[in-house]
Amino acid sequence: MTIVFRASGIGHPCPRKLWYEAVRGLEEPYEPQTLFTFDIGTALESVAIKYLRHEGWEVLYNEGSQEAEIETVIPVAPGVEIRGHHDMVLRFNDGPWIMGDVKTMNSFAYKDWKKHGTMAKYPQYFDQTTIYTAGEYARSLRIETMGIWALNKDKVEYPLPYDTAPFSQDKLEDLKLKAFSIAMSEVPPVPDDAMPTWCCSYCGFKRDGTCDHTF
Repeated sequence: MTIVFRASGIGHPCPRKLWYEAVRGLEEPYEPQTLFTFDIGTALESVAIKYLRHEGWEVLYNEGSQEAEIETVIPVAPGVEIRGHHDMVLRFNDGPWIMGDVKTMNSFAYKDWKKHGTMAKYPQYFDQTTIYTAGEYARSLRIETMGIWALNKDKVEYPLPYDTAPFSQDKLEDLKLKAFSIAMSEVPPVPDDAMPTWCCSYCGFKRDGTCDHTF
């Protein structure tokens, strides 16, 4: 059996959550409100693509979320992989291609992101795009830059603001090592004391009693 980590989750600060999902094969239980929020974000993705094209970006859209045509597969070790489906690759005026991801945010998160940037506030977003940028499809386009495009679902801003970072092979290796370490653990890993408390506050595994971790 192959242990599969999702690109969208590999940057999550809690190794125990990733262990439950990838090693145990459990699906995190979500309340209807959370699922509704996820579905709204997915639905707005195609709207963001439309207006990026309106701005003049050339966009190759990998439509369909988990059912998208192009899947990135990063081997970690025999029987361990990281997989995911990127949102889009795009370029402006025939410039270099960028590996892009659309993130839907509320006003509070959006304001924080614009003030501090992705790396400071949501580094897991660039962890996600690092996986996509290391894949065969991105390598064929010689992509070396990653971008996060933010859509404030409470009050949209046009044109869509974005934040970029260079692809890092060192970061990729760190993520692969993280996945390998979790995959090799026979018991749920103990989270680091530095893990943000929001990980437990919003965790379905914590809420349903699967996880009993306390800070």
